[in-house]
Amino acid sequence: MKKFWPFFFLSLMLSLFSTGVALLWRWWRRTGLFPRPCETLPLHNSPTAPTLTAGQQVKLLTYNVQYFAGKGHFFFYEGGADSHIAPETIAQSVREVARVIRAENPDIILLQEVNQNDQRTSLTDQLALLRAELPPEYACWTQTFYWRVGFVPHPQIWGPAGMSMVMLSKYRLHTAVRHALPTLPRPWYLRHFYFKRALLEVRVPVRHGRDLLVINTHLDVFDGDSEAAKIQVTAVQAHLEKLTKAGERWVLGGDFNLLPPGQRSLLPEKSQKFFSPYTELRPLFNRWHTAVPPMHHAPPHEHQKWCTLLPNDPSYTQPVCTLDHFFAAPDLPLRSSYVRQEDTLTASDHLPLITHVIA
Repeated sequence: MKKFWPFFFLSLMLSLFSTGVALLWRWWRRTGLFPRPCETLPLHNSPTAPTLTAGQQVKLLTYNVQYFAGKGHFFFYEGGADSHIAPETIAQSVREVARVIRAENPDIILLQEVNQNDQRTSLTDQLALLRAELPPEYACWTQTFYWRVGFVPHPQIWGPAGMSMVMLSKYRLHTAVRHALPTLPRPWYLRHFYFKRALLEVRVPVRHGRDLLVINTHLDVFDGDSEAAKIQVTAVQAHLEKLTKAGERWVLGGDFNLLPPGQRSLLPEKSQKFFSPYTELRPLFNRWHTAVPPMHHAPPHEHQKWCTLLPNDPSYTQPVCTLDHFFAAPDLPLRSSYVRQEDTLTASDHLPLITHVIA
């Protein structure tokens, strides 16, 4: 009998350990982000939503809302000390972004950095907060996460993280697909905690015409790492070529974290170090229609009106560069494009970019 107890306790400890590992694995998988290369996403349509009609002008707006933090913070990843955002600040920023959207009245909205269940933003569901502030016409929507971690052991986060891209539309949507983009090289033990970048591709039906594909994206921050930037941009370019070869009519918008050609030399010297001398977006500018023009030999006022980033660093007082873009298929010219700057400098570190296409 004495020989039985050591084996019993050993068996019990192994059983408890195995159970703990299994529970930890299930939690890891449930709260993490493990996307397939291509996956269909759920979308939400209103039964009363209209359908786009061929020949109709469609207004699109892309906006990195910086998880509705407003402009009163200088964050730790930028060189500041801030990390967490108070709920009242989020509520005010949501109202500001909603005000801008109502004033522009776009047909389709592309948003980046919308948080949900994120420790830094008080675990709020920011999409639900925004939808409550928007007109009921924006009843069709979808989203995809590109950062979701059950627990981030960084002292400035120390909790869950969740960030998504969102598309909202006045018009009926047909399908939504997530296409994974290459991740930047990281040690295997850190990959789980980093962003999983993607293309959010939504098919919008057009009555008496060909469908319109609207694509939303947010590329990595490259900090002058040209090789890393080329990896993601090459993947984007390959996907666009595939769509074009298939005869699709597409428009791609979002935060690319890269400059238009010719802009780097127009930036303050302290900002130039974050970008390579020749922008990795050049192949997209050479191949597709663009909302933002190249900046070669642009006078200061021309460069300034296209800037979409006002850094949180308090040493910057004016928008400094252009990171947000629209590109479109060869048979889908972009019309009447502009950046709304005059009343958006306190809503986010990014400014909204607007363009128009004909369905």
